[in-house]
Amino acid sequence: MFGKTSLGLTYSLVLSEAVLAPAIPSVAARAGGIFLPLVKALSEACGSKVGDGTERKLGAYLCLTCFQTSVVSSAMFLTAMAANPLSAQLALAATGQSI
Repeated sequence: MFGKTSLGLTYSLVLSEAVLAPAIPSVAARAGGIFLPLVKALSEACGSKVGDGTERKLGAYLCLTCFQTSVVSSAMFLTAMAANPLSAQLALAATGQSI
């Protein structure tokens, strides 16, 4: 269903990132350990390989999208990044408002 077009493939990766973000509090573990191997394998399966001039076909688009998605999902959920609880505590100390 999602793998018929490059946009559908991207939507499935973005949705997967949004689902996993609250459960995995490390951005590096999510982006580098889970999604980078997936993006690399999907890019190579679609004919976008590093070093042979085709890396800009789909690979660059998927890598950039996954990078931007990991940044947004890390800011969206309190448990999506290890620094978020510290930020919430600092906000409580500075303003008296809990998040």
